Amino acid sequence: MRYSEERQLRHKIATKPNIILILSDDFGYGDAGVYGGGPNRGMPTPSLDRLASEGMTFFTFYAQPSCTPGRAAIQTGRIPNRSGMTTVAFQGQGGGLPAAEWTLASVLKQGGYQTFFTGKWHLGEADYALPNDQGYDEMRYVGLYHLNAYTYGDPNWFPNMGPELRAMFDQVTKGALSGVTRDRLPYRTTKSSSGLGNNLGRKVSTFRCQLGISGASPVNSDSSNRGGPSLRKYTDHLGGRIPDVRDWRG
Repeated sequence: MRYSEERQLRHKIATKPNIILILSDDFGYGDAGVYGGGPNRGMPTPSLDRLASEGMTFFTFYAQPSCTPGRAAIQTGRIPNRSGMTTVAFQGQGGGLPAAEWTLASVLKQGGYQTFFTGKWHLGEADYALPNDQGYDEMRYVGLYHLNAYTYGDPNWFPNMGPELRAMFDQVTKGALSGVTRDRLPYRTTKSSSGLGNNLGRKVSTFRCQLGISGASPVNSDSSNRGGPSLRKYTDHLGGRIPDVRDWRG
């Protein structure tokens, strides 16, 4: 190997990669084409399949049965019993991921990464449990619950709900949150999750971004909106945008 080639190789190894993690609700192991799904499941996933063909696929893993435990396990790298996040978090419950936990973001910050989170969080409502107090430099349009939670106080969805219970849900349900690191208070917005490419187009050397995609369960959503073909199509669309920002350097 020539010296110039060896030097380029060493530089490539030493350069920290950009990291983008997409976590989707209601998207099963066998839904993507690369794992036997795609057209066989009624919805091709060409973008995700292309990403898989350009990288590495995994066939052995641990899984959790619901939103909050699964996200706690992914963020901390530990079974959710360790963090106490074993049940689905509901609005008004308070608490959340313990302040003492180490997350993917807080670990990567030790390596010089700048971190960003958008979309579904579902790891608690307390300030210490929010993304910007769990290692993320910035959070944008973060949802604290599953999408169904935002319909509990809506008379169109639950016309027979009692007025006291409806008022309680309206009072305790928080809208999407945005904010920066722990030394500044988060502020509330009513906008929804969006802007993957725009949010990553910032002057940083290396970044780590997580995008949490939330899907409504079949309990109170129609087939066009709940987890299923439409959600898989949206997830695949975002997967197609990953190459646009994956190798970006500021």
